[in-house]
Amino acid sequence: MKLFLSWSGERSRQVAAALHEWLPKVLPYVERWMSSDIPAGARWIRELENNVSGANYGVLCVTPENDHNAWLLYEAGALAALKTVPLCPYLFDYEDRLIAEPLQQFQYKYANRAGTLDLVRTVHDGSETPLDRKDLMRRFNRFWPELEQALDRISAMEMDRDSLGLESVHIDRNDALRAFQHAIDAETRLMQRGYAFRFWVVGSSLRGFLHNALTESWLRLAAPSTDARVLLTWPGIADQRDMKITDGTAFMHDVQRAVATLRRFGFSRERVRYYKASPRTFAIATSRHMLINPYPYTGDAYNCFSIIVAATRQANRGIFGQYLFAHFVDPFDSAEAVPEADWSREEATERQQ
Repeated sequence: MKLFLSWSGERSRQVAAALHEWLPKVLPYVERWMSSDIPAGARWIRELENNVSGANYGVLCVTPENDHNAWLLYEAGALAALKTVPLCPYLFDYEDRLIAEPLQQFQYKYANRAGTLDLVRTVHDGSETPLDRKDLMRRFNRFWPELEQALDRISAMEMDRDSLGLESVHIDRNDALRAFQHAIDAETRLMQRGYAFRFWVVGSSLRGFLHNALTESWLRLAAPSTDARVLLTWPGIADQRDMKITDGTAFMHDVQRAVATLRRFGFSRERVRYYKASPRTFAIATSRHMLINPYPYTGDAYNCFSIIVAATRQANRGIFGQYLFAHFVDPFDSAEAVPEADWSREEATERQQ
């Protein structure tokens, strides 16, 4: 009996490795194989194909972040093509979630005691040299706690960068802004297909961001969109901020200049809002990407690191989904549009300049 263990991604690999070590204690006649068994210098694709074709049973180690992974689906397809080889998705950290197609067509088991026992019994029943049933249960009951502990050690937060949606890390914001152009290009393509151009910005006064040829082009592109929004700090919050620039009047003028600039670019008043708090993370969001630039209270945002992330299939597990509502949607919905008096005052300021 040869069992093929398929995995993709770090957590999936750890689940496969745990099964690989544990299964012989319960099913001593089972020969296990996973890609880490390929010896150094071997032609890995040939080794993979040989072990797929020689398998009597396939187990796919599935996690919420990899159930749509191309490599996992490739191996599943190769095993399924053999027709006579049973294939079981083994779902880790998947309670109360639906597995994605096409894996949903296979009878899956959860990586808990009941699911693992069902998997063991199925593999056992397909063996030409099965154990006595009582012996099988004695072995399972004795060794299950070891596998349970191994699975528990695979932290729910120990995900690879793909599952988190992390695309790149930049030592300063200027570098990140240049790299974010690909997200703007992707949003432009969506706009050309009839979708609204999404461009959301959250910052304090946007000092430095607005007077930049690259970002100015983004703002002019976004201004006519029904899905453009900018969230600024309410000017009156200046005296509550612990800033490197301690002059509250200067901060208030920075916000007022931002309002004037956004109006000049074509933003409507209801899409520019004041929030009565001071964000310590500058961020931009499009439909599928986000630039996040956290900075300390006494630091300068441009000199602090930034990350670029993409939306992930499991939104609640990726950085994009975590920030989308907490940093963009909820604060904007609870904020107030720039008051008419402020908007009009900026119009007067522009005429005087």
